[in-house]
Amino acid sequence: VTVTSQNRKKYELFHKNVAIYRLTGTWCQYCPYMTEALNNVNEYTKDHSIVLEFHNGDEYSLPYGMTMDMAAYLNSRFNSNAYPYCIYSMTEGSGDRTVNDIQRLVKARLFEHPACTGIKASSTLSDGKLVVNATVKASASGKYDLGMAILKDNCIPTSASAYEDVYNDVVIGASGNFHAMATDAFDLQANAEKELVKEWESDKLDADNCRVVLFTLREADGKVLIDNAVDFKVGKGVEYRYN
Repeated sequence: VTVTSQNRKKYELFHKNVAIYRLTGTWCQYCPYMTEALNNVNEYTKDHSIVLEFHNGDEYSLPYGMTMDMAAYLNSRFNSNAYPYCIYSMTEGSGDRTVNDIQRLVKARLFEHPACTGIKASSTLSDGKLVVNATVKASASGKYDLGMAILKDNCIPTSASAYEDVYNDVVIGASGNFHAMATDAFDLQANAEKELVKEWESDKLDADNCRVVLFTLREADGKVLIDNAVDFKVGKGVEYRYN
């Protein structure tokens, strides 16, 4: 037995959340098992992860390109045809759907890739237009990018063949850099901040049921990964959360 101990306060300034891209569909009879597992992970895992649900082939799927949706595209990046499937901060993909497996995968991402950024933000919602004023602060110098997704909870499908009664964390909109850094990614020195504005407009926005997810991207070991993520209610905001 090998035991490894880390004092994260010595090198990780900000609280880290692992972004879990869950690929699912209302037609999949196995997807509810993943939902149950994600709902039953321990509090530590829940406190260090944010689930974003990308739907495939149903009324909640979002198009990507001419022939597929976002879920199918993400699935293809990891050479998997399986649903349900989870991608952990763009560095690890797995179809495992037990509580222990998910907890192990989240802790591995926390261990291998400590947060290099913190995010704070405020937002306003008026006449279906969302404006998010965000600030990214780096604890280590590097090139970073900021992405945004809009999630909706309490979604009840109108037609499905194998489904849950209510779907939460459903991605109803996402910025183009949801899987890779954009061409306007920016450099930040350690302890420096970058202010950015993100906007999204849709008649689907609901202040009671919609949330904003902001996530930072960076490169590590030749891969683009999601460094950190925060979420908050539409029209609300979040402050830096320190480790």
